[in-house]
Amino acid sequence: MSYPYSGPLPPAEISVSAAQFSAGAFPAVCFKTGVPTDNRAAVKFSTSPPWVGIATVLLLFLFLVGAVLGLITHFVVRKRVAGYLPMAPSVEARYRNYRRALAIVVTAPVVMIAVGVIVIVLSPASTQSTGPGALIVIFSLLALVAGLIAALPLLRVSRPRAIVFDDRVGQRWVMLKGVHPNFSAAVLHLQYQWASAAYAAQGYQPQPAASPAPSMPPL
Repeated sequence: MSYPYSGPLPPAEISVSAAQFSAGAFPAVCFKTGVPTDNRAAVKFSTSPPWVGIATVLLLFLFLVGAVLGLITHFVVRKRVAGYLPMAPSVEARYRNYRRALAIVVTAPVVMIAVGVIVIVLSPASTQSTGPGALIVIFSLLALVAGLIAALPLLRVSRPRAIVFDDRVGQRWVMLKGVHPNFSAAVLHLQYQWASAAYAAQGYQPQPAASPAPSMPPL
């Protein structure tokens, strides 16, 4: 599949409006592999300011409760958008498997930590024997950290990545990252067609361009 795009190699990241993303108004091209596909997968993205991550790390080193506060802050100040991406069935299956694996990596240690805390609480006060419960908590925390570290490399290849941001006029945009050049070219071509139709509706005749206008809005 080819598109009338004569500029340089399309970028590996492209910005689309939140409205376009929410409506799933994309060409029938897989965002990851670049192959034609009519399949659409529901995807959600959220982005919080960089200082939230820095604060979370600092608080994590200071107090364990800092991680909880950092997560709460992330959920409060994050920018969210939900929509649909063209996604080959094989890519969607890999994405779903990653989500299941991540849920297990996080849920299992958290459950074991709760079990350890219960063991400590229920330990007889006369014996002061909290050893088994403490060991369960410590090993569960180590397993949680190790699992998250192991999952980070998979994050770049197993799930869509994006940054959600607002421009100066308050319009929300989604910058899709790590997309296939075929997908970028198809989206640029579609956006150029929309822009040409908008100009024509206003009585303007846009001059032919070597490549579609950049989709990145002013920050």
